[in-house]
Amino acid sequence: MINIEFVPTLGNLVTAAKLYHLRSPFRFVDRVVGALLLIVGAVHLWATRGGDWLGWVFIAVGVLELLDRVPHYAISALVEYWVRPMSKAPRAMQVYDDYFQCQINGLDSKIEWSFYDNYIEGDTMMLLVYQGQQYSAIPQSGCASEDDWQAFTALVRRNLPAK
Repeated sequence: MINIEFVPTLGNLVTAAKLYHLRSPFRFVDRVVGALLLIVGAVHLWATRGGDWLGWVFIAVGVLELLDRVPHYAISALVEYWVRPMSKAPRAMQVYDDYFQCQINGLDSKIEWSFYDNYIEGDTMMLLVYQGQQYSAIPQSGCASEDDWQAFTALVRRNLPAK
């Protein structure tokens, strides 16, 4: 059994959202949106003979989108952190070979490994993905030792396919 205990921080949520975003097939949508904003901005400037600031705003935002400089994942993590009280609730988990025992906000749940579809591994974070686009984020800081973290990641790798 591996014990994991942590209180999610805003930094944890941003790290998890960024990790998921970087592995998401939808990350390329930013490029398409950026290109469309550039086109709209150029057409707007052409239609107004360059005399309107709105076209320049579209172009600026389009360039930022194309360069992936608009951190959508950080904005969504910030909103989640402030709007959903459950996102800040302390978590305690006991991880076994066959399942998790998880306590969050007074709720005690037994979660089978089969509940999760796959996992995404980062340097200091493990995302357990379920229902396609949702995930449970588990930071390395939740483990008491490096050995516990290594044992946990080994269990995840053994029980779930990587995304």
